[in-house]
Amino acid sequence: MWSSPISYEAKEFAVIIRESLEILNYVFVRDSTSKTYSRFVVIIPMMGGAHVYRYTVEYPSSFVIQIYDTHPGTKAGLMPFIEINSIVEENRRDVKRLLDEVVSRFQRPPWEFTSGQRLMVGYLLPEFRAARKAWAQLGYDTSRKASRKRRKEEKAKWKLERTGREEENVKVKEIKGEKKREPAKELSGPDGKGKGPNEKDL
Repeated sequence: MWSSPISYEAKEFAVIIRESLEILNYVFVRDSTSKTYSRFVVIIPMMGGAHVYRYTVEYPSSFVIQIYDTHPGTKAGLMPFIEINSIVEENRRDVKRLLDEVVSRFQRPPWEFTSGQRLMVGYLLPEFRAARKAWAQLGYDTSRKASRKRRKEEKAKWKLERTGREEENVKVKEIKGEKKREPAKELSGPDGKGKGPNEKDL
């Protein structure tokens, strides 16, 4: 079984999985189940329960995807997981194709966690490293160097989009300013056309 922590809530990730399956024309059955997992509260092991979003793919190859949320410590800390029952030679290409589509639809890769997420569940938990390792097994570049490069590109893209929006706003303001300007009044001449100028205007 292939399993990995992910940085998006199970419900959100499940929606992207379903939409990606539909885009790729995979034949699948969607259902839900539940599962138990172990969590620690003040170093005392306790059992927790999770709602599982399950997708049984039947074509172009067979595999089962399960997505669920866990709470390793307190209820405030959230650690979602994705599981694929079996990745073998027969379905590896189709699994990778699906995950490529899923990853492309997120702004941040599912193996990258924000500082806020790390603080909520425990900054030094092994799950963060496990996520990078699991996705690397499927051929993804999960190195810190790749993460820094990706963030740099996203920042540059954001700046470019912001500059474009600012330029567009300036153009709109200029257009609105021109519309507010009233044309100069034309005074009729001695040919008798129009009312002619008032004495106050002379």
